[in-house]
Amino acid sequence: MMIVTFSPQLRNGTLALEKQGDRLIINGEAIDFSPLLPGYKLPFEECQAASPLLLGAERSTEGDLSVQVLLPMGANATDAAKYPQPIINPADGEIEVPK
Repeated sequence: MMIVTFSPQLRNGTLALEKQGDRLIINGEAIDFSPLLPGYKLPFEECQAASPLLLGAERSTEGDLSVQVLLPMGANATDAAKYPQPIINPADGEIEVPK
């Protein structure tokens, strides 16, 4: 299972997400999390090297993958963008990003 959480931040930019198995594609950059073993957390520096919008990734001891992604939003953002809900176990394909 994959859990995607968002960290909204007032800044210019867009976020496009797609999931393919254990791969998350952030604005066209594919990140493969399959090597991340249960109980391990990807260091922040490695997250940032993979994508400046990737803030964190860890796999629970049960094997669930949690990924935290920066959500750029404008000054007139909706409540959905200001207070985004996690997306739990998204299907493969495009992930709808709060706007």
